[in-house]
Amino acid sequence: MRLSICIPTFNRADYLPTLLDSILAQEPFACELEIVISDNASSDGTQAVLEQYGPRFERFVHHRMERNMGADLNFLKVVELASGEFCWLMGSDDKIEPGGVAAVERRIAADRDVAGLSARTRAYDSRLEALIPLVASDRYPPGNVVLEGAEHIFTQMDGYLGFLSSNIVDRALWNMVCERYDLVPYMDAWVHVYVMGRMMQHRPRWGFVAQPSVGWRSGNDSFVAEGMYRRLELDIASYAKVTAGLFGKESPAYRKVMGNRIETAFFKLFVAKMNEAPRSYFQAAWTLLYRYLRSYPRFWLIIAPLFATPGFVPRWLHRTYRGTIKGFRARKLNPTAASQDGLAGVDRRPPASQTRKAK
Repeated sequence: MRLSICIPTFNRADYLPTLLDSILAQEPFACELEIVISDNASSDGTQAVLEQYGPRFERFVHHRMERNMGADLNFLKVVELASGEFCWLMGSDDKIEPGGVAAVERRIAADRDVAGLSARTRAYDSRLEALIPLVASDRYPPGNVVLEGAEHIFTQMDGYLGFLSSNIVDRALWNMVCERYDLVPYMDAWVHVYVMGRMMQHRPRWGFVAQPSVGWRSGNDSFVAEGMYRRLELDIASYAKVTAGLFGKESPAYRKVMGNRIETAFFKLFVAKMNEAPRSYFQAAWTLLYRYLRSYPRFWLIIAPLFATPGFVPRWLHRTYRGTIKGFRARKLNPTAASQDGLAGVDRRPPASQTRKAK
């Protein structure tokens, strides 16, 4: 079996070597491996990095866009270039954990009829060196499982589907969905989630890789460059559009998935309060969140009060958390050195936002 690791990238010359080294460190590979990189017209030293690493892999495919086509089209392009039976979508600033390639290959070999798989992740600081504790508990399966039923899969794997690097897909099924459906309405950072949702509807079996197989770098959300409100809009409104397009606004799946966005909204607002975001941000955020989340009791219990909370309260809570609970958990994860990455310990799933990254 051939597995393609599909890496969409844009101006990640400083990070790509870490990812590519993490793959090379796993030789000999458990299966035939192909590295596929779609460069979205980077203006840094990405080309030089690819020229350096290309000869080190038996199969290495590299394509450069003539101009930046946006993250979504780059996600689609990198799979289009691949030839593997399965494609592992991979953010260019993350890394594959030791044994990750073998773990994914074993899960595919055990369940070849799945539409795709999601792999457990590990969170690191911004240097991708120290593990960081997550605020939210891991509510995902404790072991290797195969989930069935499109809505069940989508809601159970919600926190992983949005994170690009966690997902491995059947390339033929992915290509069929891309040919059959109009993807243009969903090209707002989440096109890959829409495609995977359609894949589940056509083949409602999805695997989970319990072994942590990919590590993600905190504090490196490219979409933040578009502004705090735009990041919130992507997480709430754009994700709602994808979910509604797949299952309808009246579906249990839509209700469940949007309920999960309350956690995302809370942490985004918490950070905005800490950073003393302008009044205009909170006015726009209230309108957005009230529109999508007002029917949930938790909106009124934890989101609405946060709007009225003075900024010094979140700052004090954060300092206290870092000095007590987070500090203890960080030292437990990293006995020699704890992370100093501020709010890096916040669990960004979902999404990660994890489609968090503009590739």
